[in-house]
Amino acid sequence: MPHRPSLRTSITLSLLGFGGLIIALNLLMMDRLHSGISSSAIADGGALRAEAYRRAVVFSLVEAGVVVIGSLAMWWGWDRCITRRAEHVRDSAERLDRGDTPDAPLAGHDEISRISQALHAAHMRLNHQAAELRAREERYRLMVESIPSMVFTCRNDVIEYANPAAVSLLGATSAANLIGRTPYDLMEPGEHAAARQNLEHLWHHGGSISDLEQRLRRADGQLVHAEIAATRFQDERGHALQIVANDVTARMEAEAKRKELTRELAEKNQELEHLLYVASHDLRSPLVNIQGFARLLDREWKYLGENLLNCPDAAARQAFATTEPKIPRALDYISAGVRRIDLLLEGLLRVSRLGRAALDIQPLDPTPVLAEVLDPLRFQIEEAEATIETTALPSCLADRFMLSQALANLLDNALKYRVSGRPCHLRISGRIEDGRALYDIADNGPGIAPDDQPRIFEIFRRLQPDTTPGQGVGLTLVQRCLARMDGRVTLQSTEGTGSIFTIDLPAA
Repeated sequence: MPHRPSLRTSITLSLLGFGGLIIALNLLMMDRLHSGISSSAIADGGALRAEAYRRAVVFSLVEAGVVVIGSLAMWWGWDRCITRRAEHVRDSAERLDRGDTPDAPLAGHDEISRISQALHAAHMRLNHQAAELRAREERYRLMVESIPSMVFTCRNDVIEYANPAAVSLLGATSAANLIGRTPYDLMEPGEHAAARQNLEHLWHHGGSISDLEQRLRRADGQLVHAEIAATRFQDERGHALQIVANDVTARMEAEAKRKELTRELAEKNQELEHLLYVASHDLRSPLVNIQGFARLLDREWKYLGENLLNCPDAAARQAFATTEPKIPRALDYISAGVRRIDLLLEGLLRVSRLGRAALDIQPLDPTPVLAEVLDPLRFQIEEAEATIETTALPSCLADRFMLSQALANLLDNALKYRVSGRPCHLRISGRIEDGRALYDIADNGPGIAPDDQPRIFEIFRRLQPDTTPGQGVGLTLVQRCLARMDGRVTLQSTEGTGSIFTIDLPAA
């Protein structure tokens, strides 16, 4: 680009040119006047014309001097008021362009002063923004270098930056061992195609990707399971990719271990349920024999007693009289024990059958299920003179049989464990909370002491074994039924006032 003259030079030359033009025009006019006067003077010898010519020359010289002095004065004023100030603004703009601090702004309210002041204000804003940008960059650098995630910056499939976490987790000696390589050099060969497809799509179309699972190879050959997120961004050099990888190896191993333990637990539960079924089923045969032989002994003892009472031998009658109270009592103990064991085995059978029952989880209206449960309990309800209050019940996701089993056992317990002399009242209500269907079965029974509440769901646990019949498996069955449907049962109880059992199931 050709060199342009400065503003001062341009103005000076313009003013000098203007003054020279005025002088040239005056000289041209004087020359024409001189020619006219010379012609007149020859014709009439006019001395007056010569005097006029002399005066005209003097006037022209004076005028030329005034023009020159005026031009110099204009040049000086222009240089002082405009040129120097304009060059000050230019120098400030050039210093600002180089990143240096511009000169102090010009004072005043004219246009050039305002431009100078605007440049200085822009410099202050740029300094403030640059300081903020440096602070942000420093915060970002500290964050990237301190987070436990691996962070890479890639451009054209080449790693340009790797943070300390990437160096540490990949077993590299320094970031220089990772910079210059491609991201695919760190991955398992069999996973290159999928990773390349995702990153190339991101490179060409922008946006971001996340939750990509990738296996990375450490420097020592070990595999690192990583969860990757990537984003395309723009800087002064164009597009680039920022890749963030989280080491989820421990989580993957824990998940695999959890699945293995879950599988083993399912197998153990299946074995336990099979054992319960076999034990409870097969043990009933010996019990039948014991019960039969006990009845046989009872009949034989009665027959023997009748014969001994009529026996003439006094010693035999005396021996029978001595043992007669003991043998029937012992037989009664045997029969009671057999009945107790039979009840326990029946409870075990119910629990084991429940674990093997197939589920059919579907949206379910519990109102007709409740009606089906209440129908077989009519005799107990009338016998207890109980009143049952029900409200609208929301739908849930459940198995019809399992839900009916849970409701039946809770209602049976409420009727069974009522307070004598107090009218029995049951209230069944429902509501929806946080996507769950909750059903409350409230009674006005004796309530449950705080110390007993944590143990009431244990199998064979009975709070009133001497006064209330049962096997002690009802609440255990309720808990098992709901657990198989992703539900649970909770208790709120005040001793002497009543209890509220709450069934919690997924809402439909």
